[in-house]
Amino acid sequence: MLGILGSLARYNLVIALLLILALIPQSIVLYRLQGEAFDNLVQRSPLSRQLNNYSDILLERDYAKELRLFHYGNYIRKLYAKIFGEIYAANCRMRRRKLATSIVFFVLGAAFCTCAFGYAVYWASTGSLNIGDVSLFASYIVLANATLIGMADDCAMLYDTILFMEKYFSFMDRTPEMLCGERKIGADGIASIEFKDVSFTYPGSAGKALEHLSFTVGKGERIGLVGLNGSGKSTVIKLLCRLYDVDEGGICINGHPIAEYDVHSLRSQFRIAFQDFSKYQLSVEENVFLSDVDRPQCDAQVDEALQRVQADGFVDRLPNGKKQYVGKRMKGSVDLSGGEWQKLALARALYKRGSVLLFDEPSAALDAQSADAYWKAMQKESCGNISFFITHYLSGIAFVDRILVLDHGQLVESGAHAELLAKNGLYAQLFRTQSERLLGTEQA
Repeated sequence: MLGILGSLARYNLVIALLLILALIPQSIVLYRLQGEAFDNLVQRSPLSRQLNNYSDILLERDYAKELRLFHYGNYIRKLYAKIFGEIYAANCRMRRRKLATSIVFFVLGAAFCTCAFGYAVYWASTGSLNIGDVSLFASYIVLANATLIGMADDCAMLYDTILFMEKYFSFMDRTPEMLCGERKIGADGIASIEFKDVSFTYPGSAGKALEHLSFTVGKGERIGLVGLNGSGKSTVIKLLCRLYDVDEGGICINGHPIAEYDVHSLRSQFRIAFQDFSKYQLSVEENVFLSDVDRPQCDAQVDEALQRVQADGFVDRLPNGKKQYVGKRMKGSVDLSGGEWQKLALARALYKRGSVLLFDEPSAALDAQSADAYWKAMQKESCGNISFFITHYLSGIAFVDRILVLDHGQLVESGAHAELLAKNGLYAQLFRTQSERLLGTEQA
């Protein structure tokens, strides 16, 4: 490029300098347009996510039944079309600006080249330049102009890349808000858990999920967490697993603040089944041993975990047994019922090595017979381990050592099943309501 400009300057220094100076406003405008395009993309991200959400509602299998029964397809399509129109209009505005800019600079470039060619023809007519010089001069003008325009475009694309990389490195350099200590859980596992005046509010939520909650759990103690929806039961489990940090108060594990522990060492102790468990589109055995992939894989241990939750029956009926892929995404896979998926989630929790059992609504999708068998198995499985059971099936947790009753994030009652019934408080009210409903159903 420098060689071309140097050769052009031998014919006329002013023209060479004008070519370089013309690059400056073009580059500034291109950089601005590229920056605006990037800002438009960032600002459009929430709309794109909303568009993807509408697309999932229309196309994903999870929504198919209600989509047909409730006939809301046209409503969602209109919402999709509206958001798509906003995104399309923004893109069109940006492209029109780019097109207009390209036309302006193309016209200016053509006018400059025309003037330069006129200059060459004039000097040729006076005899200062011969035909070869004119041809060479014209080639330099065209080549220099095209090269400089290409450089401006390439620099604008480089600027766009820098903007993306700036976002990327800014994200990678973020310091985690959740501090992780170096203390490890010993070979004996977790022997005590203490909540000290814990208060917590979910990000973006107005009300507190937990408020001044305090309780202590000793080695081998089995705890039931009971309360109405939204009372904070699942929040206790999430805070214990350090999916969130408390706002006020503190949690101690084995007498030490939970923040002092290495988070991976801490979480390795929890054998957990969430209420909104994951459905892995993998084989049955992979659904089980994903909870402890570092454990040497053994078919006998997978089989044992399946047997404990009475999942071996339906697994044996699958075409390929525990090697069978489940779900709908893989060719040849078999979809499962809600109860069968929950049994795999429970087997996954029991397969994992750990000293604390955490079960959030573990029998919600099970039939009555499976639920009864499950709670009997849990009565045996939980012996000697700290265990937390969250459930609305109150008769299922009658075996636990202590029941904590939560209401609006506060601990309102604590005691064994018989003690709480004798107190005639919230727990007794919930238990009676459930029992009367079941008796009424049987009599009907």
